[in-house]
Amino acid sequence: AGYLAILEGLETDIDAATSVDDLKSLLDSAADDLCGIAEELREKASNIEEGFQHETEQSAQFSEQADEVEAWAEELRDAVEDAEEPGQEPQRDDFPEGKDGDSEFESAHDEWDEAMQEFDAALETAKSAANDQLGSAPEV
Repeated sequence: AGYLAILEGLETDIDAATSVDDLKSLLDSAADDLCGIAEELREKASNIEEGFQHETEQSAQFSEQADEVEAWAEELRDAVEDAEEPGQEPQRDDFPEGKDGDSEFESAHDEWDEAMQEFDAALETAKSAANDQLGSAPEV
């Protein structure tokens, strides 16, 4: 994929991510693609230098762009911190009958609900961090 296609795909895919793991996977994949773009830029620089038998302004520009793209790819990989997704929502049938069971279920459900809220906040923070990184994409 081309550089602009990667950027456009990230814009859409970041907002569509439903878990931190999905987001990390998406960013890792994009970073891998960006490292491929950086390698292509380095190859262009090398070809120019081989043809002219010395570094040129254009080959230096390609090398600089390659460094910037590669650095940004690593920043993308590091943009999102891990967040543990809560397990399955507790079901009333999983607890004993009676008041004790009701109390245990309510307590477990409250804990799960709090964990889900924390996870949702972590996911939004992760999406925000990824979008912030997207905003700092180098010009290529």
